[in-house]
Amino acid sequence: MKDRVLTWILLMATFVFSACGGDDAVPNAVESITIVKSDLIFEPAGRTGSVEVLAKGPVTVELQSDWCSASVNGNVVSVKVADNNSFEGRTALMTLRAEGAARRLPIQQRGMALGSLPVNSHHSPNSGERFALYIRHDLPVTLTCDDDWIHPEMVGDSLVITIEKNPNLYLRRSVVGFECAGYEDELTITQYDFEYILGTYFMAGTGQGGVTQGFRFNFRKVDNDYFINFFTVDQWADRNVPVEFDEGLCEITFHSATNIYEKGTDRDIIYFFQEDGTVANTPGATMKALIYYNPFQQTHYAALEDGGTWGGDPLVGLLIYTIRGGGMVQTSLAQLLDPYLLWLGSEENIR
Repeated sequence: MKDRVLTWILLMATFVFSACGGDDAVPNAVESITIVKSDLIFEPAGRTGSVEVLAKGPVTVELQSDWCSASVNGNVVSVKVADNNSFEGRTALMTLRAEGAARRLPIQQRGMALGSLPVNSHHSPNSGERFALYIRHDLPVTLTCDDDWIHPEMVGDSLVITIEKNPNLYLRRSVVGFECAGYEDELTITQYDFEYILGTYFMAGTGQGGVTQGFRFNFRKVDNDYFINFFTVDQWADRNVPVEFDEGLCEITFHSATNIYEKGTDRDIIYFFQEDGTVANTPGATMKALIYYNPFQQTHYAALEDGGTWGGDPLVGLLIYTIRGGGMVQTSLAQLLDPYLLWLGSEENIR
């Protein structure tokens, strides 16, 4: 009986010893490469990250990618990534090997975030100013400007622009260029005071027989709306005709088929026409007047140009048409080819 009990004890001891020695006989691949610390999630701007590992033996790395690379120094694997100029994120797989074990790790880089300029134009007073525009960006920004009276700089996610005082008082205009990772935008800055823009203008052009003809009107701002006010013809006296005005560009937009005077069935209407004489008879037909300073005439000047919103051919002229008696009598009050505007001064000074 004692012999059988001793034999059973010896068999159990042999079984326990064999079970305890199993890790050495069958290595565990995961435990052969242990990740101590990992820094493999990247922002769009390129930089170097690292992975610290514990491994049974020397570590090697395999990585096939055109935007990141890896190298090993002891138990640290360094990963270098380039700038991501795309709005899409990207991932590469890196394989670590040691003593026959392998471990795959993802390298992730977020796509670029880039906000557009909140406005494309800005009005600055002659006194000068400093203002900022928010532009979300991840990668370095390049700013350009050809004029020395504008000083742009990036401060964090803000485009900060300093405008110097305008010593000459007349309008001046420039463009600030913005480039980031191949994406471009621009901001037009126009510096002027309204007292040198609002007021009385002379609209002139080539009339019948090639003679220069024209008439005067006042350009006004009432509350937040802009108007042209005719006063040289009695029936148009103090009649405000709405126009659009882009303060940042200093540009007036005139619409065709706009009534100057209306009483019953009688009307006087502004139209625009093409070279073949075709009249644009819808408000969608526009001509724009971008105001700038003309040093030869020593005043503010603007040529009326086709707004590009009507027909296949450009609009070249302005026509003021009168309709009387419900359309029975139609005559042209003014017809100007290649019209332009000259600023004569403030209303008070002209009148």
